Amino acid sequence: MAQGNRINGKSCPTLAGVYTNVGGSQSTSSLNVVATSSLFYRCQVTCGSTATSTSVSLTVNPILPGGTYTINNTLPTTPFVNYNSFTAAVNAMACGISGPVIFNVTAGQTFTEDVPAIVVNSTVTNTLKFRKSGAGANPVILPTGSAGTTDAGIAISGTDYLTFDGIDINIATGRVQLNMGILSPIMVEQMEQLTTQ
Repeated sequence: MAQGNRINGKSCPTLAGVYTNVGGSQSTSSLNVVATSSLFYRCQVTCGSTATSTSVSLTVNPILPGGTYTINNTLPTTPFVNYNSFTAAVNAMACGISGPVIFNVTAGQTFTEDVPAIVVNSTVTNTLKFRKSGAGANPVILPTGSAGTTDAGIAISGTDYLTFDGIDINIATGRVQLNMGILSPIMVEQMEQLTTQ
């Protein structure tokens, strides 16, 4: 950046709204922002005249509140109520959980999917549980797999206090190599509690 230039970061909740400064004016081209809500951002550079960058949208995903939710593939995904796949449920926790979370999984259903790795900030207080709900056969996760040699029906990374109760993972088709996989050997030593029932 040329000598004498000043840069201002700006944000706004709408693309065409009034932008306000983020932090103070500075002479370096880097700006670190801890985003707590979804906003539009742009920069203004001033050296004699002012040039404004194109606005970009930053979407902040919410933390999943503690509570009881369902996983039922016959219903649409409705955030904070029902998730129609394990993938949708795991993605809903991508930014963490703020209390104990239980997913009641409808009995007798099959979920043909490669579930993303479960990477959740669960603790002794904010536990995470997937459990069968209703009468009938256990729900089944049927992974589709890939060409990898360490595929898992459920992969876990850095998640503690996790329970699977009455959920089956069917790897009999040879699509994946493991029912459950811990992604890092370090995590095996650090994992506080994993329960399968």
